[in-house]
This record gives sequence, C-alpha cells and structure tokens, in this order.
Amino acid sequence: MLKNGNSKIILSSIVTVLIPVIFMLTLISLEKSDISRTAAAEAIEQSKRHALCAAQTAYSLCENRSELLEKLSQANLNVALQMIENRVFLDSALIEWKIFEFSNSKERSIRLPGLIYVKASDNGNIKTTISPNYEKSVYTPLIDDIANLAGGAFAIFQKTNESADMLMIASNITDSNAKRIIGSYIKAVDDNGIRNKIIEAVLAGKQYSEKVLDSDAPRSEIYAPLKDGAGNIIGMICSGTVPESSDGLKKAFSKISIGKTGRMFALAGNGRAGLRYIIATQSDSDAADSFDVTDITGRPAGVEIIESAKKAGGEPIFYKYNQRGTDGETSQLRLASLIYFKKWDWIIGAEISPGEFMRASDAINASVDKLSLNSIYAAVFSIALSLLVTIIIARKTSESVAEISSNSIADDQGI
Repeated sequence: MLKNGNSKIILSSIVTVLIPVIFMLTLISLEKSDISRTAAAEAIEQSKRHALCAAQTAYSLCENRSELLEKLSQANLNVALQMIENRVFLDSALIEWKIFEFSNSKERSIRLPGLIYVKASDNGNIKTTISPNYEKSVYTPLIDDIANLAGGAFAIFQKTNESADMLMIASNITDSNAKRIIGSYIKAVDDNGIRNKIIEAVLAGKQYSEKVLDSDAPRSEIYAPLKDGAGNIIGMICSGTVPESSDGLKKAFSKISIGKTGRMFALAGNGRAGLRYIIATQSDSDAADSFDVTDITGRPAGVEIIESAKKAGGEPIFYKYNQRGTDGETSQLRLASLIYFKKWDWIIGAEISPGEFMRASDAINASVDKLSLNSIYAAVFSIALSLLVTIIIARKTSESVAEISSNSIADDQGI
C-alpha cells in the first residue's frame, strides 16, 4: 500500500491535472451559451431582413398597381372629355328620375331637364337623350359611346338644383343583379353642413381623384366638370377603373420568395373586412380566411398588427408573436414585417418563422456539444494517465527511499 506521503503526491498530481480540465470545460460551456445567443440573434436579424425585403417588394407592387389605375382612369377621362366637348346640353323637356338617398335610405322622384348628347355619325349629327335605363343590354346614349371607345367604368351626374346636388343618370356599372346603377344622389352639403369635396372641386372647374375601397380590389375614380356648349357646369362625369378581383396581386405576392414557412398577406386597415385576409399566399390561411389571430398567451395578434402598422404611418415595422399550434399547447415564433399602404388602407405583411435560420445555430451547438464531450473524454483519459504515472513514480520513489534508508541503517550498525 502507498504511504501517506505518496497519497499526497498522487492527490496533488490529480488536482494539478483536474484544475485546467475544469477550467477548459467551464470555458467551453460559457462559449457555447454565448454562441447560442449570438446565433439566435443572427437568426432573428436574418428573418427581419428577409421579411422586410419581401414586404417592400409587395408594397412596390401595390404602389405600381395604384399608379397604373390612376393613369388608366385619367386617360379614359381625357377620351371622354374630348368626346363630349360642345356636344352636351340641356333640353326644355323634363324627364322623371327616381332618386335613392344614402343618408336616409329613402327613394323619391324628381323631374329634370333632359340631357342631350349630339352624337356624330356617318349620316351627320344625331341628337340622343339620356333617359332612365337599368338594363345593361339596352343602349344608353353617351355613356356607352364613351365606354366602347375608352373602356373602363363611367358615370354621368346631372346637377339637380342651385345647391348643385348631383344625380347619377347614367353608368355602365352594374350591381349584383346585372342592372345598371343609376339614381345615386350626392348632396353638395350634407345634413351636418359639410361640403362634399367632389362637388366642391367640380364646381370650381377642377378634377377630383379618389380611391374607392369598398371591396377587396380597390379602384381609382376621377371626377370632372360636365359642361354644356356655353361652358356652364351642368353636372359631372366620373371615370373609374372596372372593379377587379385581387387574384392578380395574389399571384404576384405568391412569387415573392420568403423561405419555406413564410407567407405574404394583405389586410384591410379599417376593419371593414372583419379581421379577414384580403390576400394570403398560403393555402391554410386561404381556407381559414380569418385573421382573428391570438398567440399562445392570448394576445390579440391580429388586432395589434393592424393597429401598430397604421400607427407607424407607412414606415416598416416588425411584430413578433408565438403562434398557437394545432394542438393548442405548442407554439412557434413568428416574425412579420408590416407596411401600411395608405392609398388602399391595406396592411401589407411578410411573415416568417425565425426557426428556419436556426439551422446554422443548431449545427454550431452540435459541434460545441461534440467538443465538450471529447473534452470530457480527454480529461478522464488525462486524469487516468496522470494517476497511473503518479502511482508508478510514487512506488519507485518509495522503493528507492526504503532502500536508501535500509543501507543507511546497515552502515550505522556496521553490518
């Protein structure tokens, strides 16, 4: 057996080896934590960059589409104004119209001077009078002539009184029953004393442009004064783009790359769609349709996304939430880049899971774990080897000391 002194030598040797091993393992553990945090932060940053780029691309698509609609409406209006120049005037004969007032949802009748359009033809000028016509298949003077030449959606309004209230007497726009929409009544001053901006601009001889956001496919409308041959304003003409579905933009959105789990979407900013997707590029969101989203903690993510994006006023923002899994218990971190498109009152979003960019972090962590395990193996081997060498040295030393002691005692005794 080893003596007490040898035991101390062995223990000292083990401690000498163990201290740097423990230090090394501690350092590796700390570095692993730091690497994991850095990799996770970088995954978030990569997600932000991808989502922001995708959202800005979608925003540009909507901006370009909006500008195209405006130019198309203006071009069609220019054609219409050239057609009616010095060719429209009022007749002395009165025509009865039905008026629908949106303010009180009531219908009444009114008699107005007939609006005559002098149509040019191969056989000379032909006088045509606009009269009530709800049937799309039946010819309406002026409005159908303009539409056939310029395309697009058009409406003619006639001034009904000195206050300049306007009545829609002709249009090529149809309702859900395929009937022409006529009879809409616009007051120059509403019941609260507020002047209508469209009529105010028209009476000043100016054009007025606005976006119509009453459907999932916004359209552009431009109003211009309708003048008779003497230059008097007798009404107004509206040129607009024909309402289209959002399928075209959806296809464009779907071509934007945003990872394997990413999606593009557009939401109505004022809640008129009831927290519902206007555009969504993932089949699961198409099927669900609703954007009444809450995260795993119960936060109303859908509401917060709309409110925060509108508050930013068109500046890109980011929103993170933990999406509840289908089992109701698990969750997945989702990050969205949001931009408010004010012209259409849309929230344009690009959403992605940062987990897609954690693969590099997982690979690094796996390498660090392997390094830690190999370090432990090396430490155990080093300690075992050190212990073995120390024991051998201790024994040799002990034997040498014992032999020297024995020889010294023999000399002292004269043996």
